[in-house]
Amino acid sequence: MKKTTYIQFKVPKNEPTSEPNGAVKRNIKKAIIGILSSIIPKGNPDFKNKIDLV
Repeated sequence: MKKTTYIQFKVPKNEPTSEPNGAVKRNIKKAIIGILSSIIPKGNPDFKNKIDLV
């Protein structure tokens, strides 16, 4: 029979002290990225079908 050894350790609890602030920053960042993505074109667009129009 094979003997199995397990390692047990304690993980420190992460206290969410500024969780609402982090959520606000994350939502603002997503909004800014969404707005800029709609204004600025993405890199390396595919214009293979429009090569004759150049």
